[in-house]
Amino acid sequence: MRTVGEREGLTDSALLLRFCREGDQRAFSGLVDRHHGLVRRNCWRCLWANKNLVDDALQATFVLLARKARHLVRRKEIASWLHHVSTRVCANLVREHMRRLRREREYLELETMATEEPEDEVVWSKVTTELDEAIASLPERYRVILTEFYFMNKSCQRLAEELGCRHGAIRMSLSRARRRLRKTLKGRDVRVSMSALSTDPAVEG
Repeated sequence: MRTVGEREGLTDSALLLRFCREGDQRAFSGLVDRHHGLVRRNCWRCLWANKNLVDDALQATFVLLARKARHLVRRKEIASWLHHVSTRVCANLVREHMRRLRREREYLELETMATEEPEDEVVWSKVTTELDEAIASLPERYRVILTEFYFMNKSCQRLAEELGCRHGAIRMSLSRARRRLRKTLKGRDVRVSMSALSTDPAVEG
């Protein structure tokens, strides 16, 4: 079945105008159908053929198109705009994906820590319990920042905005929280992986 744009021979600009003025969802669907292949191929290339990320990038790109439609109605075509925006969306997804993988790896290192005595076998559940109890024993400001950063996957910038403080203050608090956690775990005879708790927040957004 042909789209509205194909049946009526409408340009990208005309379809955008109809979508903005009349809220015509068929017009927007026509734009999506027209440029879906272009955007998907670009996302596929930028995201190393990771299907889940490609689907997320594809959806995010067309959501941005809907939001920016009123500013694009004067364009005769939007293919170049979609290519540019989808590339930026992919770059953001890659950064977020890598940040999430890094945090998952750091937490896994915390969970797999050994005791100070190599001959003592650590039961997995005990390590997890020790970690949870150590975090719970910290002052509230440190509990909050560790939980939000590691378990809620929030960047330092986002935490600064939500907590109403400077980006640098969040980075400093995160470093202090890690040091306190490492000291607490050491007092419980649990050896902390240095790479897990010494990462410089300056490079973590």
